[in-house]
Amino acid sequence: MAEHIVPLSGNLSGQQFNSFKIAASTLIEQGNVYVSVAGYLTVPSAANAATGYLPVLALETVDNSLGAAGDLSAQCTWGVEIDLPNDGTHPVSQNDVGKPGYLSSSFAVSDTSADGPPVQYIVEYNQPYQISGRPVRVKI
Repeated sequence: MAEHIVPLSGNLSGQQFNSFKIAASTLIEQGNVYVSVAGYLTVPSAANAATGYLPVLALETVDNSLGAAGDLSAQCTWGVEIDLPNDGTHPVSQNDVGKPGYLSSSFAVSDTSADGPPVQYIVEYNQPYQISGRPVRVKI
């Protein structure tokens, strides 16, 4: 008898999971966004802008602040939509919806490419149901 396969079963959301090695002297905090540079997770910044490195969402907190590159790893995901605070210096506006955003830190999004590596695109700006500043929903 053949095995029954349920149509459209599996991970249909596009969400991906993986364990990433952490850069030297780096603290990875659950819920923040990081990028893999030279094979190691690090904090997004202007130093790694325009690189196209994959942004990922940390699913756990791992402290490698006293370790060498690759000593520890962290579980991460991507292919998800998340809400981030708007950057104070180069804020996202309604005009930026549908365009790429840029990670000015591990927890803020900017509209300026020089601020950090890109997210896929800005989904929503200034959600009315949010009370914390000018939040921005992005797809990573």
